[in-house]
This record gives sequence, structure tokens and C-alpha cells, in this order.
Amino acid sequence: MPVEIEVNSSVLDDEFIAHRLGLIPLTSDDAMPVRFSRDCDACDGDGFCEFCSVEFFLSVRSDSDHTLDVTSADLHTTNPRVCPVDVAAKAPSSTEQKYSLSLPIIFYSTSGVIIVKLRRGQELKLKAVATKGIGKDHPE
Repeated sequence: MPVEIEVNSSVLDDEFIAHRLGLIPLTSDDAMPVRFSRDCDACDGDGFCEFCSVEFFLSVRSDSDHTLDVTSADLHTTNPRVCPVDVAAKAPSSTEQKYSLSLPIIFYSTSGVIIVKLRRGQELKLKAVATKGIGKDHPE
């Protein structure tokens, strides 16, 4: 996911934030018709177009005294049918452990995957481009 960071006054480096963004899983019901960027003839595999990529935007500023969690839920996209997978694992309580022999229960959460935490006056503004691919092809 190529990332262009416009403003970053958080404690994390730009490269660290870009890496965290690249680890956020995305989901879409329209994933099959999306082309791999290497196979896209509309942009010749060199650029990004609507057939092989989706743009995400993030613009967050903290103006309160409390720590602000910036999560994948704060990402806005040009294609609303592609979104981050927001799954949070919850360990079972002691009551659930008595009655359940299975692994920890997975609940869907609207909180999202944490990208960075901001304090008063800190800001993060960026643009990221997601392309279809596999982890082996992830650019460095």
C-alpha cells in the first residue's frame, strides 16, 4: 500500500505508520473483478487506476486532553465497497471459560485496528493506495 504522508506530528515515524497501514486487512464483495496491478492494462501496471487500486484518506487531529486512538475505522475511501476488516479478539471471561471448551470468541468491533495514538495538538494526514495482491508481492 503506497502511502503519502502530508502531516505527521505523532511520535511514530512515517515509515512505521506506513508499515502499520500495510498490515490492515481489507475486504470487499467486489474483490474478484479487481485486477492485480501487474496485470492491469488500463495503467500498464506502473500506475494506479480504478480497475486495480483503491485510495484511502486519513485526516485526524487531536484537540482534547485525552489520548485519541486513530484506527482503521478513520480511513475514508474512494470506493465504499472496499473497507478495512475491523475484528477484535476478546478473551473469554471466567464464566465463559466454565461453559465453553472452544478457543477465544471473536467479536466484530467498530473500533478498528489502531494505527497510532495522538495527544493534544498532534495530527496525522495521509493518502494511501491499496492494490490487490498477496503478501509475497508486498513492496518494501
